[in-house]
Amino acid sequence: MTRTEKKKMQEIALETAQRLIDYGYYSKKESKAISAMKRRFPGLSREVYQRYLNDAMAVHHDAIKYVDSNRDTFYEALMQKPPQHSLLEIADNFVGRYSSYRVNQLITTLIFVFFECHLKNRNSEQGSQSP
Repeated sequence: MTRTEKKKMQEIALETAQRLIDYGYYSKKESKAISAMKRRFPGLSREVYQRYLNDAMAVHHDAIKYVDSNRDTFYEALMQKPPQHSLLEIADNFVGRYSSYRVNQLITTLIFVFFECHLKNRNSEQGSQSP
């Protein structure tokens, strides 16, 4: 596989892991997630798809933990005008853990996790509080 193909496969695996973990797509089954990856990027062995999915799931779970431990800083960087923090500064430690991934893929994962897991929860908590 070329470097470009590897990066594309990582992108597909991250998107698939996100759908599997956060939305329960593919009937919550890794085997179905791998089938979806095969349709988007055919021609690899099952073991290769499994490795990419496992790696992407580890990245996604780590992103959830990372955003959770830095949620106020992410909120300030993404939601306040002007931003109090640079997103790249906040994400630097996380991005450094996964040098084989594109920085923009990792940043996109962190932003997705922030909005999907933390901002929605924050909004639902505020909406459920009585005045």
